[in-house]
Amino acid sequence: MSPDKLGDLIADVIADAARSVDEYASLPLHATSEADTIRVPPPPPPLSRRTLAFALAEAERWGGQVVPQKDVAQYFKTVERGIGGDGKPIVIGGWFVSEIRKGRRFSHCAAFVGYCERMASIDGDVLPPHRAGALEIMRDAQQGLRPGQKFVSLEEVLDTHSYPHPGAIAIYSNVAAPERGHTEINIVASVHGYRSVGGNEQGGRCIVDVEPIPWSKAANADGSQRLKLEGWSVDEELPPTRRTGSGEHLQVP
Repeated sequence: MSPDKLGDLIADVIADAARSVDEYASLPLHATSEADTIRVPPPPPPLSRRTLAFALAEAERWGGQVVPQKDVAQYFKTVERGIGGDGKPIVIGGWFVSEIRKGRRFSHCAAFVGYCERMASIDGDVLPPHRAGALEIMRDAQQGLRPGQKFVSLEEVLDTHSYPHPGAIAIYSNVAAPERGHTEINIVASVHGYRSVGGNEQGGRCIVDVEPIPWSKAANADGSQRLKLEGWSVDEELPPTRRTGSGEHLQVP
């Protein structure tokens, strides 16, 4: 896909999510006169799709430059880890913000995902935990801690030819440092590979993949890549993109 066509795709995703949310929020809940026709608001797009739209807008906002640390601090503001004695999540974002203001730098790909989810949320959303680490997001999905989502491994995707929907969260392990990882938000996936948008890319940038990432590269098939794609946190209620026939034609949700 050319950069121009990719730009059109990004614009379409953002516009589609914005239109749906605006329509949902603006419709009257009751008739104002006998002549009015009560319209039932359409359901808003799922949080995953709205999160993708916001992430794409962030990538467009920064235009490939390194995200300033004061903005990175906002990504971490509501990060949480563990459960307190009162049964509520322990928010540790303040510590990250304080350390960033002192000049310390953190990998912020996972914090970026949680920030986008919160910025894209509307009344009624049940938000997943906001994590500082990619592998924490994977464990949350595996343990059912991301509401309405489940973990699907790369092996399952390739075996069934069912590709992650737009807005699914890709999670990578780090071959050289098993305790670390990386995460991105899926834009589109097909038999040829996938594209995503993510934070903390290329030295701290927020960027969109210009070319599809082949499945063989994502799987670290030849051992030459630092990151290995483990799988995705996907919406349970959204159908995956499936290969049909020769694999050139896809049913897109």
